[in-house]
Amino acid sequence: MYKGLKISLVAAMSDNRVIGRGSTIPWRAKGDLRFFKEQTENRPVIMGRKTFESLKNAGVQPLPGRPNLVVTTRADYCFDHPDVSIHHSMDDALHHAAKLAAELDTDTVCIGGGAEIYKLSLPVADIIHLTEIHCMIEDGDTFFPDFSHDEWQETRREYRKAENGDTADYSFVTWQRA
Repeated sequence: MYKGLKISLVAAMSDNRVIGRGSTIPWRAKGDLRFFKEQTENRPVIMGRKTFESLKNAGVQPLPGRPNLVVTTRADYCFDHPDVSIHHSMDDALHHAAKLAAELDTDTVCIGGGAEIYKLSLPVADIIHLTEIHCMIEDGDTFFPDFSHDEWQETRREYRKAENGDTADYSFVTWQRA
């Protein structure tokens, strides 16, 4: 569909698939934040409006060092910044991201959330970089979509102990489309 383009989902979820609570990440894992930056830096990152707006809470709106492509159904939504573009469909965002990827000399476009954007992009994704946060979040309100392990092959798993200030241990897991 997007010839020569790799679509990479980059996400973190708790053991019960939670990715958010009240427009925030409900854990602290510094290594996961570093991993997200490594995976997405100098690559276009597609995210939903709510995810983009939640970056304001972390003081990183827009994400520096990469184009931010925001998907929204709100026709009047705008954000005036040279690294931000607004799109009204996933397909439009992916086509624009492909052009940006070529300009950046990369073959990878990253999907950075939230739940609906992950769900929309899962059928066309090539790889999932999933940080499994080893905790249960009972009051989560946003979840990573379930995916068929028949369609995906786990190719990497690396366990990490919580660093000072982290709230849980975690594992970096890579899934490639089978």
